[in-house]
Amino acid sequence: MENENYDLANFEEEKDSKSKEENVDDNSIFLSYKLTQEEALTCLQHAKIFKTNGRRAQIQTAILGIIAILFFASYIYAHDVNTLVFGIVALVVIAGIWIVPKVYIKKLAHENANGPQITIRIYPEYIAVLNDADEPHLPLNEETRVLCLNDLFILFTGKSQLFAIPKRIITPEKFDEIQKILTSHTRPYEED
Repeated sequence: MENENYDLANFEEEKDSKSKEENVDDNSIFLSYKLTQEEALTCLQHAKIFKTNGRRAQIQTAILGIIAILFFASYIYAHDVNTLVFGIVALVVIAGIWIVPKVYIKKLAHENANGPQITIRIYPEYIAVLNDADEPHLPLNEETRVLCLNDLFILFTGKSQLFAIPKRIITPEKFDEIQKILTSHTRPYEED
């Protein structure tokens, strides 16, 4: 019985999206989807919110590691509890440098995956996000950079915004057309 309700709900959702699709001109492509947690995580990792894998984090880790070793050596030599505590604090900070960003990004990915259904309309010049009341447009111009991954199109706008379109929701008939629209007037995203 539960499965029948689920199928009925999906049918109603498909019917609604088809009726929305029929009410708009043929110059656009209608898509509606929810990102999975893995897709959201991939987007956030490419957004480089944290520089955990960068040289700065490696230098901080090396410096704090040396400081921790010196504090532990001082504790062994002088048996001063303060130096032991400072050595432990240095190790905790090293753990924070590497663990906190990963945990935070996973939390953001979970929130994005559990967010509302994303409904968009792709035009040759822009993408209209239909969820929001003000219906923002993501321009498809020289300011926008596109990263084509195996399972996602990730768009980086000039306003430091990030937008993802999973390839799994694109029908094979529309895939080439959408890829051409997304890449024809934009620049490719080059990772550092």
